[in-house]
Amino acid sequence: MYYCQEQIITEKNFPFSIFNGSGFADSPQIQAGGITLHKHDCLEINYTVRGEGVYIIGDKTYPIRQGDMFLINNSEYHAAVNRRDLLLKVLVFDSDLVWQGNSMDYQYLKTFFEWKDGFKHHFTNDNLMVEYIVTILYEIEQEWEKKQVGYKLIIKALLLKILAILYRYFESSEKYSQKVLKFQSDYNKIVPAIDYIDANYQKELRLEELAALSYMNPNYFSTFFKETMHMNVFSYINRKRISSACLLLNTTKMSVTDIALATGFQNISYFNKVFKAQMHMSPSQFRIQKNTAPVITYKKGLP
Repeated sequence: MYYCQEQIITEKNFPFSIFNGSGFADSPQIQAGGITLHKHDCLEINYTVRGEGVYIIGDKTYPIRQGDMFLINNSEYHAAVNRRDLLLKVLVFDSDLVWQGNSMDYQYLKTFFEWKDGFKHHFTNDNLMVEYIVTILYEIEQEWEKKQVGYKLIIKALLLKILAILYRYFESSEKYSQKVLKFQSDYNKIVPAIDYIDANYQKELRLEELAALSYMNPNYFSTFFKETMHMNVFSYINRKRISSACLLLNTTKMSVTDIALATGFQNISYFNKVFKAQMHMSPSQFRIQKNTAPVITYKKGLP
């Protein structure tokens, strides 16, 4: 098999898209293992509108039949193989659209990142949950196509409803694995610091005061936070600040300098540097940007 990193580029302040896909056409080469699996930064929900095929996700293979649904996270290589008139409804979104650093927001994404023992990506067409979610999926597609006033608000609300349904479904099923239980325990230990950051990111924050909130010394807290959140504490703070800055750029006429100061940056040069690193454009460019259609690029390599 071959592997590639796929980049799905969507509108920067609304990282979402929904489109149709048909998978790879089946061939002797694919059956012999000559298929390219891809992964991307977005989380993905697929629904099978019609046809048949095979879905390869990681080291697992699932049959695709009409009415089936698949969940795929942003670390898994995957590919669909079209064996008979396959049509997939593909919904992709970046986790930043949902999670703004609030501990409650994370529950919407839990299904994608905290899988239980025996988790399967595949939900068959006889699952009542799938029928419920698909109804919402088509509502989202209509909003996406018509793009009437407020369509982004409605799409996000409907997406959150889907994620909440998935959360309820998984929470009421089998027990979580030990790995997931450990994450939950570790996350709870730093919740006081996270909540404090969420409420005070506009201020100067010191590692010592954040560590004290979680009853840890600064060095241990720094290591513990990074292992739990997969980013260091100041990267987390900057993500929160940049998210707030994006909102101010879109909704106010404040100058870039004033926005930098209002979101906790003491240095305009550093604000510009952090903003560009996260958003891939300057604050001024972000303010005047126009909507762009999704673009997909590939970078081949090994997993």
